[in-house]
Parts: sequence; structure tokens; C-alpha cells
Amino acid sequence: MSFHTHPPVVLVVDDEVFARLFAVQIFLDQGFTVLEAIDAEECLDVLDRNDDVDLLFTDIGMPGAMDGLALMDRVRALHPAIALVATSGKAPPAADWMCEDSRFLAKPYTAHALMSLVREILADRHDPARARAVA
Repeated sequence: MSFHTHPPVVLVVDDEVFARLFAVQIFLDQGFTVLEAIDAEECLDVLDRNDDVDLLFTDIGMPGAMDGLALMDRVRALHPAIALVATSGKAPPAADWMCEDSRFLAKPYTAHALMSLVREILADRHDPARARAVA
């Protein structure tokens, strides 16, 4: 992840409108720039048009040819600097199903739980300015 002088950019991917809007509002309230997609195909289109995405927050269970785990694999291959977080209301996936350095957050989650995880991820990326930007 490179250093930016603008707020962190997150791409939220969820086909369930209320779940997506909940996450979007949490990120907006914390000063993030937020992009949205309803499925993996739209997510990849958004990434093609935006080279400043810092974090992908995706639901695992989505319709279409690619679920959230496959999407994370694809994003990791195409954009290795993007931090990856998966979420689901079902049981957490096995660790070997997740991309290296990706994280999982169970639904339902709170704003505090989401932002604590995101702060930790950004801090782990060794970019103190980023970690402070979401504090």
C-alpha cells in the first residue's frame, strides 16, 4: 500500500443492500472514501477505473461466477497492495481458503469491531500515517 495524502479508499462489495449500506456508512463516518459494488464482476470493473483503493471489504456469499473468496484471490493477483477483509454471516472459512494476509470479520459486526480490525490492518501495513487517518 502506498502513502496517500487523501483519506483511505475502501471498496465495499455486498449483494445485500442493507448490509452494504451499513458498512458504507461506517466507513464514511470514519472519513474513508468509499466505493461500492454489488458483486465480483462490478468490483473488478470498479478496480479497473480506480487505482487508489487501499482496502477491499467483501461478503463471501455472493451470486455470480465468483464468490468473495475467489474475488479476494483475483484482487490479490491483480492488486497485491490492496488489504483484504472478508465477511459472512456463516461459519468462518478455513484459514487455507483465505488469501495470505487477509482477514475475516463475522456478521453481524459492530462499527467498533470493523474499525478496530481496519485500524489493525492499516497499522500492520507499516504506514503510521494511514493508521492515524482512521483513528
